[in-house]
Amino acid sequence: MLYSRRSEPHLFVESYLQNSLFAAGVYISGIIGWAILLTVNPVHASKSDLHVRYFGCIAVVCAGYGAIPLIISWQSNNSGSQSQRAVALGMLNTIGQYLNPETGASICVQEVLTLSTIET
Repeated sequence: MLYSRRSEPHLFVESYLQNSLFAAGVYISGIIGWAILLTVNPVHASKSDLHVRYFGCIAVVCAGYGAIPLIISWQSNNSGSQSQRAVALGMLNTIGQYLNPETGASICVQEVLTLSTIET
C-alpha cells in the first residue's frame, strides 16, 4: 500500500496517490478530440462527419476545463508545507491566467494577418 503525505486522507484518490491517472485520462480525451478535429475534413462534410467533429470539439473543451482543477489539486497535494502550497498555487494561477489570454491573442492575430494577406 502506498502512503499519502497527509496523515488523514480525505479522498480515495489522495490516499493512494493516483491523481496522475485522472489527469492523464483528461489529457488523453483532449488528444483524441484534437485528432478527430484534425482528421475529419470540414469542407463538404456530411452530416455524420459534422457530428463526429462536434464530438471532437466537446472532448477538447472538456479536457481543457477539466484539467484545471486536477492540476490545482495535484499541486496542492504535492506541496510540503502550507507556505510552499501558498506560493506554488499563487505562481500556478498567476502564470496560467497570464499565459492563456496572451497565447490566444497571439494565435488569433496571426490567423487574421494571414487571412488578410491571402484575401488581398
